Amino acid sequence: MPLNHGLRQVGWVSWLLFLATPTEGGQRMVTSAHRVSSRDVAERYTFQGPEGFLGEGQRSLWIAHDQVKERWEVLVGDQSLGFLDQIEQPTWSVFDLPEGTVLSSVSLIPPDRDDSIVIEAVRAEPKTLGQAQDEASLSLRVTDEGGGFLPSRLTVIDEAGFLVPFRRGDAQGRSALRTGVLYTTGEPTRIGLPTGRYRGFITRGPEYERRELHWDLPGDDPVSIEVQLPRSVHTDGWISCDPHTHTFTHSRHGDATTEERVLTIAGEGIELPIATDHNRLVDYEPASRAMGVRSFFTPVIGDEVTTKEAHFNVFPLTPGAVLPEFRVLNWPELIRSFRERSKARVVILNHPHNVHNGFRPFDRRHLNPVSGRVLKTLDFSVDAMEVLSSSAQQTDFMRVFRDWFSILNQGHHVVGVGSSDVHDVNRYVLGQGRTYLKGDDAEPGKIDVDAACRALVAGKALISMGLFVDLNIDEAGGVGDLVSETGSLHARVSVQCPSWMEVDEVKLFANGEPVNDEQVASRRWRVNQQGGKALEVIWNVSAFTHDVYLIAVATGPGTLGPSWPIPFPYQPSGEGFVPRVIGVTNPLWIDRDADGRFESARELGEQVWAASEERPREAVNRLGEYHVSVAVQVADMAHESGRDLFNEMFVSGLSERIRSALERLQDSFGPQ
Repeated sequence: MPLNHGLRQVGWVSWLLFLATPTEGGQRMVTSAHRVSSRDVAERYTFQGPEGFLGEGQRSLWIAHDQVKERWEVLVGDQSLGFLDQIEQPTWSVFDLPEGTVLSSVSLIPPDRDDSIVIEAVRAEPKTLGQAQDEASLSLRVTDEGGGFLPSRLTVIDEAGFLVPFRRGDAQGRSALRTGVLYTTGEPTRIGLPTGRYRGFITRGPEYERRELHWDLPGDDPVSIEVQLPRSVHTDGWISCDPHTHTFTHSRHGDATTEERVLTIAGEGIELPIATDHNRLVDYEPASRAMGVRSFFTPVIGDEVTTKEAHFNVFPLTPGAVLPEFRVLNWPELIRSFRERSKARVVILNHPHNVHNGFRPFDRRHLNPVSGRVLKTLDFSVDAMEVLSSSAQQTDFMRVFRDWFSILNQGHHVVGVGSSDVHDVNRYVLGQGRTYLKGDDAEPGKIDVDAACRALVAGKALISMGLFVDLNIDEAGGVGDLVSETGSLHARVSVQCPSWMEVDEVKLFANGEPVNDEQVASRRWRVNQQGGKALEVIWNVSAFTHDVYLIAVATGPGTLGPSWPIPFPYQPSGEGFVPRVIGVTNPLWIDRDADGRFESARELGEQVWAASEERPREAVNRLGEYHVSVAVQVADMAHESGRDLFNEMFVSGLSERIRSALERLQDSFGPQ
């Protein structure tokens, strides 16, 4: 095949010539970026050199690539060398060649599923990967502010920004290693890599500062580096939890062994990891002790109950617990069995917009996305649902949040959680999506699991992908609390992040509708001694005349480089994805009439509909006193009874916000 068969050339960058420039004795085959789509390649795509190109004597093949989501097999002639690293970041995949290989062409076999990748450079070297990795040596030690070893992540890229393959120089060390990334316990660690110039990043999740280092490794003498990572985001009294983690050892997909998993947990600063391999009970306790990181977190046994229709995380479970039922499809019966049969205290509905076996839990056939009314199948006797999964994001990141708001408006007190759903060491970042639970985290290795579960069920939880956001009403209460107050109310939203993140917007939602938003790019941040940033936004919310819940949302730019890459959506719904760092609270419930209970938008709507004797004109006349969310519920009930409120004569006197909400609801009744 000719070089450009089935391809669109992407000729952007002059440094591709540098990428493909060989070291002494090496030769290049591809020197400009090529977009390769599995949809355009029937059998294989071949990079074909001129007659006699490269020939014998080459010992390794180096391929620089980007945006690889699926498994692309690499062939020389008809001989398979393996697969490109399955990662969406700029990466070098390196393959040793059998001695005597005549390297005249390189082919890629596309995956069965759609994938569009970029091949940036292909080159051959007269040395094996191992020989190249013996050229230079780097020794690294990471400590906390007290001088103790600190589990962390090392990310190494070359001058062009590509993850480079390196190896441990001390094979007996405890580490999790992938191309360009190493998780360690913080103890002195030596790595070997080719001579060259590199950038390195030392990180430990979003509560810690990031250290960026530049190295010129000529190969003469080992370079030794000691790095201290300060904790700059203060989350005292909140337990960092990832309620959705996997291993290849037990789930049989991804690539992280159990031993590697516990190192990534410690290296990302998760204090309460939940083991949730598919239909398995897994205990991280033995591996965490063997790898020397048990004091950094408290492991919890859970299970991702993987049915043909939906996935649920259930925990905590004991080693001898009855395996949760996963063959039942009737949701009420299934959820009841989790609690009665397996004694789980927490049940979470996972990634509700993901499609598995042709089934999407939050399909519009099952849930009205505006009113939150369940149409069939679903049962919201779960305790919580994933509103943010960092490895299974939506193209519109607010999509699941809006669904959650509508469910809350129906009166279902379902707690929102964030998780990572990670199966790998580095394809996705463990703990990138996480949940903070109210509780004592002074000793991460001794977390009170029962108390943490009670906090989660009570909604005393914060959702995070980088940002730590909290919400309080004056001194009256915080997230998860019911605040009974008829007088003046002020919502105080606090936001924290490390110096290497930014926040550009903070919003406050009441019953799922934005109340106020603040552009914070020019706001004066408070910077603490460790480098972390904090701000507070205060809004007067005294105008509400009936019960509402408040939720705070903060977001910022999510292009953070290779040390904390935010992945593209797992199942995209378009091309418009923009990565964002996110912080979201759970509801703070405002009991505006101070009667000691919270009335949902649905309950209030039922009162309006009943008082109007189910007459549309009378109902519309009463809606001027109520929040938009109540109007939506009244219109939903009217539609159910065959008495639509959408007649222009009925709604002409309503506010623009209510009219807009009713239009959204009307659209939701139409075809999908």
